[in-house]
Amino acid sequence: MASSPTLNGQTLSLSPFSHDLISARYIGWLSDPVLMQYSRQRFLTHSVATCEAFASSFDNSPNFFWAVLAKDPALGHIGNLTATVDAHNRVADLTIMIGERSAQGKGLGMEAWQLAMNYLL
Repeated sequence: MASSPTLNGQTLSLSPFSHDLISARYIGWLSDPVLMQYSRQRFLTHSVATCEAFASSFDNSPNFFWAVLAKDPALGHIGNLTATVDAHNRVADLTIMIGERSAQGKGLGMEAWQLAMNYLL
């Protein structure tokens, strides 16, 4: 994974993803048919091993994998954001998942997206 500091916003931070965030809660987000209805993740079966393999796929790459962490300790890890970087063309493809239902619809995804965009630009 490309090196990144923790990016701090008003209500959340983007922190380089850590394997210790892989939990039943996280796997539940990826296995939720409503949450994943428009994602290619809906075709996969998720486990600790598949999540660890995905996180490891960012090692030694120019790409970023951030955990979206709410500053509200009751929420904690609420989702993830990735940036696949094409340095030659100076573009990046961002993907975001706010998996924690109680964090959805509150503008946290937008804040996370803006933090990543500002950092990458």
